[in-house]
This record gives sequence, structure tokens and C-alpha cells, in this order.
Amino acid sequence: RAAHSLGAGIVVIPFYPAVDLPVSRRLAAACGGTVIAVNLQPAEMMGFVGRMAVLVGVRLHALLFAAATGVPPVGLHYDPKVSSFFHDLGIGAPLPLDVDAGRMADAVTQAWDRREALRSRLAAGVAGLRARAEVAAEVAARLYTEG
Repeated sequence: RAAHSLGAGIVVIPFYPAVDLPVSRRLAAACGGTVIAVNLQPAEMMGFVGRMAVLVGVRLHALLFAAATGVPPVGLHYDPKVSSFFHDLGIGAPLPLDVDAGRMADAVTQAWDRREALRSRLAAGVAGLRARAEVAAEVAARLYTEG
């Protein structure tokens, strides 16, 4: 419904094809989307995701790639790490895994409408996460060399 009202296409990307491909094909068939059924390398996947206007994701890596490329993510909470990621980015909360179609469509439409504002918030949130990762890497390197 959201894609139709926005005039957008739907692309379904199975991040773990061995597990995700069957459900990805069913989802694409149900919503008139296209499945990317090839194994992409992480850099290729990031490039592909970076061309999207909005990404709806279940897998944390899909949401990470979206945020890293400035694409507003609409996440589905399947694990506390997804909620923590959204909190750390400062972009609200993911939707529950059992979200109904109407609420999902509303979330996609809101992300679409706010995509420019969300991009700047994502850039700030990602910068903060990168800074934390650098500190963690420095601590790990120090522990390794001193240990």
C-alpha cells in the first residue's frame, strides 16, 4: 500500500539467501516486488542499499547498511540489538515483528516523508557509533599488545 501510494518500487534483498530466499520470494510475490536472488559481497550490498529511499529491514546488517549509507531504516524488532541500534542512532524504535500491514505502511510513509531530516540524524548517529567503535578497537589493541 505504501509503495503504491508513493509510486515506489519494492526490492526484496535476502541478506542470508540460504535462509531468507524462500520467504523473500513469497514476500515479493505478495507485494509485487522484485527479489535480488544473487549473493552480493558486502560492498556490493551496501552500494545497492545506498540507492534506496527507505529500507524496511529485519536483519540487523540490512539496518546497519541503511544507516551507514544515509537511507532511513524501518526496522522490525526481532532481537534487543535492533532496539539498541535504533536507540543509539536516535531515530525512535523499531516496529514489533508482528506489526500489522496498516502500521507498517504508515511507518514506511513517515520514513519517506521525513527522509531528508532522517539522513542528517543518521549521519550524526553513525558518526557517534564509529567513534565508539574506534575507542573499542584501541582498547582491544592495547589489551592485546600489553597482555
